Amino acid sequence: MITLAELATNADGKLVQGFVNEIITDSYLLSALTFDDCLNSTGTSDLTYTYKRVKTPMEAKFRALNTEPEKSKPEIERVTTQVAILSDAWNMDRVAKEAASDLYELHLVESKNAIIRKFNATIIGGDTTVDENGFDGLSKAVTGTSTDFTSAVDLDALEKASALAFAEEMDNFLSALMRDPDVLLVSPRMKVKINAICRILGISNVTMDSAGHRVSAWDGIRIEELRDGALKTNDIYAACLGMDGFHGITLKGGNAVSVNLPNWEAPGAVKTGDAEFVCGCALKARKAAGVLRQAGRIVATAPTYRYYRDSYGGTAVPEAEWAHRSARAAAWLARTEALSTVTPWGDPDECRAMALCALADKAAELDAAAEDAEGSSVSVGSVSTSYDATRGGSIDLSPAGRERAMLSAVSPWLHVYLGVRL
Repeated sequence: MITLAELATNADGKLVQGFVNEIITDSYLLSALTFDDCLNSTGTSDLTYTYKRVKTPMEAKFRALNTEPEKSKPEIERVTTQVAILSDAWNMDRVAKEAASDLYELHLVESKNAIIRKFNATIIGGDTTVDENGFDGLSKAVTGTSTDFTSAVDLDALEKASALAFAEEMDNFLSALMRDPDVLLVSPRMKVKINAICRILGISNVTMDSAGHRVSAWDGIRIEELRDGALKTNDIYAACLGMDGFHGITLKGGNAVSVNLPNWEAPGAVKTGDAEFVCGCALKARKAAGVLRQAGRIVATAPTYRYYRDSYGGTAVPEAEWAHRSARAAAWLARTEALSTVTPWGDPDECRAMALCALADKAAELDAAAEDAEGSSVSVGSVSTSYDATRGGSIDLSPAGRERAMLSAVSPWLHVYLGVRL
């Protein structure tokens, strides 16, 4: 078995070392998973992984004196899962490299990001009946098992009663696992919802990791946010990581990751680079993972003030101003959608609702800064003196500055492409 950090340390080339180190820096899941490095890369492996999983455990019983112990037999199932080749390739003209060296670096960074995004999406929703070249993920592995739960709590209209009901559901869900899980995997939308629940219940859910980074947690269990549409539902996945629970699968001999960069000195104007990661996952114990499905499944596409306050966590807009502010936010977004290509990072309804809340929040902040800036200017006769405002002085309140601020506000939820629409 091996972790990707160990793989990077043992890799022969500095290129692979750097690439893998970037991956584990940017992906908690890939850094935390242990991989069974058991497959051959010599052509003798068919990229399948077979293991035994206990369906029904053995049962111990008491016996009387002078009697033989009662025999018990575990029920074993043989599980075969597929291992996949996750790859990304790109082309670049040698003139483009010389003209813009940062573009070359951008291709390398995006190649790494593409692999992380696809791995995160597949380890949850992977299904070989949909993509025969991929691998089966957690959702398929836990479907129909004793750790497959469905939420009955409406988290859209969040109140203390629904927050308490959700906490009870989480306790029941987590108690069905073989032990306390190492991580909860959620969408950005669900992480926001859990934060709101913790605030309502008066629970502190932020801890610090060894590097001093803020980490959200539920009852001491790390919450990991799968971004960029990797998890598009509000389901909560729990995983007990390890070789006896949920783990990864890859090639042996340190061949899990390969990176090939162009030879810029070779003939030919257009060069190709690529990166590959041989990967899969296995659930060794049925109760090593589970899912609470459809948690907080109702989403307000035209968010109410309660949604803004409790789900988004906004505080800048008073309730009396919400109708006006939300209408302005919707108008800005409609104009932007007409002029640009707008793509949600996850579930379209969720991302749109959160973006509208973010826009209303940002507009309120900009308007307050503008009022402070106006109050900082004093005129005496023909002489006008401007003083730095408490908030306005450090904020660009020009039309272009406002537009940039609004685009930045929606960026966690929507990707706005400002190029020419064809």
